[in-house]
Amino acid sequence: MTDSRIGPGMEAAVDFSLRWASGVAHHEEHAHVPRFVFDRDIVPTAVDNQLDGLAAGQDVNFTVDAEALGLTMDDSDRHQVPRAAFQLATEPDAVTTPAIGRYYPAGFLAGMPGVSEDDRRPARCVGVTDDELTFDLNHPFAGRSGELSVSVGRVEAVAPGLDGRRREWVAELLAGPGRQARIETDVPTDFWEADAFRRSDEAPDPDFYGAPRIVQHIDDRAIQVAGAVYGRLIPAGGSVLDLMSSHVSHLPADLQLSTVAGLGMNEVELNANRRLTDPVVHDLNADPVLPFADETFDAVICTVSVDYLTRPFEVFAEVRRILKKDGVFAVTFSNRWFPTKVVRVWERLQEFERLGLVSEYFLRSGLFRDIHTFSQRGLPRPPDDPYYSQMLVADPVYAVWGRPA
Repeated sequence: MTDSRIGPGMEAAVDFSLRWASGVAHHEEHAHVPRFVFDRDIVPTAVDNQLDGLAAGQDVNFTVDAEALGLTMDDSDRHQVPRAAFQLATEPDAVTTPAIGRYYPAGFLAGMPGVSEDDRRPARCVGVTDDELTFDLNHPFAGRSGELSVSVGRVEAVAPGLDGRRREWVAELLAGPGRQARIETDVPTDFWEADAFRRSDEAPDPDFYGAPRIVQHIDDRAIQVAGAVYGRLIPAGGSVLDLMSSHVSHLPADLQLSTVAGLGMNEVELNANRRLTDPVVHDLNADPVLPFADETFDAVICTVSVDYLTRPFEVFAEVRRILKKDGVFAVTFSNRWFPTKVVRVWERLQEFERLGLVSEYFLRSGLFRDIHTFSQRGLPRPPDDPYYSQMLVADPVYAVWGRPA
C-alpha cells in the first residue's frame, strides 16, 4: 500500500514553525493548520515545492527570506506626513502623538498614494521630528529571513463535494510576526505614554482579588502549550517561583521540582494549588520587592498575569535579584484578561506588539540576556471545553523569556 502524500486531490493537517532573529532577540512562531487542501489553498512557491509529495509523519526544514514568501520591501511604502495631522484620541481623556516603533492602522494615512480610510494594514511609526512623522507600510516581516519547518500530520483524499474558503496559510502565519521586533537594535519601541500603566479600576487590588476565582483563565490546550514552554526551560529538580500565582501553576505534571513557591493575591487560591510548597500572599503593585533572598530560584515563571503589573521595571529587577546566575525568567500570556485591571498600554497593542512590550521590560532593565519570544496559534480547542461550540481554536499562547545578564 502506497503512503498517502500531499498533492492534487489531497488534504493534510500541517504544522508550520518559523524561527528567526532580530537585533536583540530570537523568535519562534508556530501555527497549526487543521486542513490544508493542496488544490485550493495558496502558499508561496518556495513552500509549495517543499510540501508537494510529503507523507504523514514527515517534516522538512529550509531557509526562507521574506521575498520568497511574497513579502517585498518597497521604499515607496514609507510616507512622511505633517506631525500636526496625527493627534490620536485613544481615550476620551488621553490624546497621544504616534510614538516611535508603534503600529497604527494605515487608514490614518488616508490621502497618501494607495491608502484609503478603511486601510487596516499596519503602519509603523519609524521617525518623529518636531514637524514631521515617518510611517512604514511594508509588512512587519519584510526584509527578514528565517528557518521554516513544516510537519505533516494526517494526509487523506479530499472528500467529494467538500469545499471551503480558500486560505493563504503562510500569510496567516506571518500575520503578526515582526511586530515584536525593534526598528533597529539600538532603537527601543516607545510604549511609555503617560497613562501606560493606569487601569480603569484604580481601587486597591486586594479589593478586586479578595474573592477567590477557582477558574481556568486559558483553555486546556493553551495550558499544555504554556507548560511545554516551562518544561523546556526549567531544570528537573530545580527551585521555581510562580509569580502572580493562583490555584494552578501551569507547570508540566511530570517535571519534578525541589521547591515551588507561589506568590499571589488570594490565600484561598494559593492554598488550593497542590503544586505549591510555599504559598505567599503579596501585592506586587503595592510593593514590588519580592520577599526572597538573592539567588534563590532556578526559574521564575509568570503565567497570564504580566498585563496587570503597574510597576513592571521594579518587578523585573527584583526577579533578576532572586534568580540564580544560570536561571531563567519566563513570561507567558494569551489574549484574555480582566478588563478593569489590565494596564492601558496592553489594551492598545496588537498581540505580537505585546511580545515587544514584554521584551522591552527585559531589555530596558539591562539585567537580562538571551531574550526569546514564542507564539503558538491555531491548535484545536478540546471538545470538552465549555466554549468549544463557539470557538473551535484554542487560546493563543505567547511567551518571552530571558536569563540573567
